[in-house]
Amino acid sequence: MSGYDRAVDMRALTDLLEVPVDVVLEPLCSCLLAAAEPL
Repeated sequence: MSGYDRAVDMRALTDLLEVPVDVVLEPLCSCLLAAAEPL
């Protein structure tokens, strides 16, 4: 039972991490691209 609970926790954790990573990287990449444009 605990093994299954742990697997679910890890799954939920990765699901939580997946979204913010995209949310953070998208603006960051666009900012970097905008900053590199003049160069």
